[in-house]
Amino acid sequence: MPKRIVNRLETGLPSKIYFLAYSGPKTGYEIASKIYGRKYPPTSKVYSWTKKMTSELAKTEKGFISKVDPLLAEIESALQKNHGIELSQLEKRILYKFLDSSGFRRFVESANCNVPLDQDLNSAQLIMGTLGLLATAHLQNLALANYLGKKTIQAEPKSLKEFEETVKTLKIQFERMKNFPPPQLKKAMLELHDAFRELMPGEAKSMEARMRDWDPERVAYLYAMPKELLLKLQKLYPMSELTHSLMVWLLGEGKIAKWLRGGRRTCR
Repeated sequence: MPKRIVNRLETGLPSKIYFLAYSGPKTGYEIASKIYGRKYPPTSKVYSWTKKMTSELAKTEKGFISKVDPLLAEIESALQKNHGIELSQLEKRILYKFLDSSGFRRFVESANCNVPLDQDLNSAQLIMGTLGLLATAHLQNLALANYLGKKTIQAEPKSLKEFEETVKTLKIQFERMKNFPPPQLKKAMLELHDAFRELMPGEAKSMEARMRDWDPERVAYLYAMPKELLLKLQKLYPMSELTHSLMVWLLGEGKIAKWLRGGRRTCR
């Protein structure tokens, strides 16, 4: 007897469909090919679910793309249930914009490209973990920039309109900048990411490696977010506490300063 699916973002074929369509739009054939790995995949199984997933998927001329609303609901529930954290109305509007941005959607696909699809997959947990990793890494980079005495820009928008305008402005600036972040800061960031990767399981190593990919839109969104929201979102990453402790240790022990002077990488 088939397993009863209660939450379409957490288990079974619909969860895989939601995950693959998140970076969409993707046709039913493209989704089926990814899941079953065949030249002639059973598309009927996929289409039987896409017809039911009207709350989770939007149909476009080019295929299906996952809606943000059910994912945002999962994030709110996870933060409240696991950490007692509530999101304000402005934070929810800002987060919705980020989850729906092409930069984040692309990152979810590339960061999780090695996720096996021949076993059960919790798309909500997977995407939330990716979001938490981005928030954690960005906060680490801000702390690292402060440690190195580099000026950083972290906006504190008071409205959704102000947030959107900030994103637009920052994206243009980042697209024009050839040396962002500054070479010294970039080197320290890469060394720091290497140190964290040594503590991560295989799949997380792949995700962390893609943190280095420069995407002006994704970075603009992160710099435009209120820091308070980033602090909340980092809780979605299971290793956020560990990475924070490691960051404090690296800075306290002066490891990063040694690396920048060309010293031995003692924590690897």
